[in-house]
Amino acid sequence: MRPSLTNRGWSLCGAAAALLVGARVLGVEELAMLAAACFMVVVVAFIKGRRHALRLSAERVLRPTRAEAGEAARADLTLMNLGRRSTPVLAAVDSFDTGRRVARFLVPPLAPGETADAAYRLPTTRRGIYTVGPLRLSVHDAFGVIETGITLAGEDKFVVYPKVEDVLPLPGAASREARMGAMQASRVPVGLDFFGLREYEVGDDLRRVHWRSTARTGELMLRQDEMPWEARSTILLDTRPSTHHGDSLERAVEIAASLATAMCRGRRQVRFMTTGGVDIRSSGGDRYPQIMEYLAGASVETYVRWDQVMEGLRRTAEGPLAAIVADVERTDFVALGALRARLGLIFVCAIRPSAYGEVDVNPVPTAPGALVVPVSSASPFKSAWNQAMVTCQRGAPVRS
Repeated sequence: MRPSLTNRGWSLCGAAAALLVGARVLGVEELAMLAAACFMVVVVAFIKGRRHALRLSAERVLRPTRAEAGEAARADLTLMNLGRRSTPVLAAVDSFDTGRRVARFLVPPLAPGETADAAYRLPTTRRGIYTVGPLRLSVHDAFGVIETGITLAGEDKFVVYPKVEDVLPLPGAASREARMGAMQASRVPVGLDFFGLREYEVGDDLRRVHWRSTARTGELMLRQDEMPWEARSTILLDTRPSTHHGDSLERAVEIAASLATAMCRGRRQVRFMTTGGVDIRSSGGDRYPQIMEYLAGASVETYVRWDQVMEGLRRTAEGPLAAIVADVERTDFVALGALRARLGLIFVCAIRPSAYGEVDVNPVPTAPGALVVPVSSASPFKSAWNQAMVTCQRGAPVRS
């Protein structure tokens, strides 16, 4: 921890040097005395700065460490004076997103062993994976030419998830039904064999209550069945650079996050894939943070050929499929619809230009064998998707 010159200090040294040159050229003794006084101020400030032996500890707690876009989040800081002397007034700067934004505040003098608390809000307006910290504490001399600082608290990761809308999950469908070409969803996705009991959580289906255990324990207990591997659903996010313009990727990421959240909240098995090669398999909520963290930092990716992606889905995909696409070719829609024979239920969320502030020119695309859910300014994702799920649950045939 060494004192260093501030911008004002460097300016003062430069001015002193200029005064010395002027005194030599013009032969004015007063200018030399003024230059000496400037240098003396800097020297005295350095001597006093070395006396500020700061011994402090700092702790930062993010509440929460992961937040949804638009949610409130904050950082709590706790400082403690570990030295034998009271500290001077300290200037604290905590950086966010590698210094693109900072939180500044003053710390009052702390007696030995005394602590001080501070808090500030974390920006959550846009999804992303951010770095908070490190915290820098500094003290300046009376003239502001010398700064003595110390870096504490290290760095913490702060993840802002994409905005999530409350939508219905994909309907359940077994692979056997899919291979037979069935287009009607199971009304209640349940397992085949009894797996265990768990406590009731808000939103759970009351039809699954195990009344004997409830009467014995006094708490609502739900029957939990073992889910067969065939019940896994697949979410495909198109991240090809050629298909996204403007904010279409942001809208696609929000849709993918909403679908993944709906599936994981219902403890459904889900497989999340992208055209860039990402493949995450989740059983209920076990891999949910991994999916959401990927979506927090998602960007366009170098992709595999579309026909290779389709071939991979044809060979290894499970359950119904929800594909999220933007500006894709008609042949891509046809390829998705052709997966019906393998997966049975195919939903295509087609993001229209008006959904991200542009103008719709072409008609709504069709995909024979799949249900296209157009997302536009006139048909927001939440209402369009929920309507499609309700129609499917009622057993209506799926038409392109």
